[in-house]
Amino acid sequence: MGGKNSKENGLSQIDDHEEGEQNFGSFKMYYFGSTTVSAPANKESVVMATNKIIKSRNPQKKVIVNVSTLGVELFDAKKKKNLQQTIAATPLKRLTFISLIGKKKDKVAYIHRETQSVLICHLLVNRKVGADVIHCVNEAFQHVKERQRREKRKRQIAWDSNKDNSAIATTTTTTTTT
Repeated sequence: MGGKNSKENGLSQIDDHEEGEQNFGSFKMYYFGSTTVSAPANKESVVMATNKIIKSRNPQKKVIVNVSTLGVELFDAKKKKNLQQTIAATPLKRLTFISLIGKKKDKVAYIHRETQSVLICHLLVNRKVGADVIHCVNEAFQHVKERQRREKRKRQIAWDSNKDNSAIATTTTTTTTT
């Protein structure tokens, strides 16, 4: 995962945390800002939104993008580590779209659902790690999906064993009363 460019790209190794959280990578990028969009997964609306963000001439912020099973978090890279300010935090379940855009594929745009009717598009730029961010978000989704599948299977097994135990108890009660 780290690769030969891991230090220069700001990519960290996969890291397990308590309670099943898994960190898939941290990346140094520039955050251009965010704006609302109308469609949850439409490439045209993302391109329009990113053009709007770029034209707004907001100052770029150096950020650290952290991708984990909890979601995507943006931290101010200029703050000291113990005082890092969270710029944006998006749970994975609220992400609706993420893509590399631009001719050079140097921009990462992602959309998340803030409320039922409000969708927000964020724009991050770093040509070297854009594809890695997308890859890590995909891995995080796959990890969460696999964990949910395993938990569902465990619940099904527990349900089946409880059903079998109650059937055995009913059979035992029936045979002892006759």
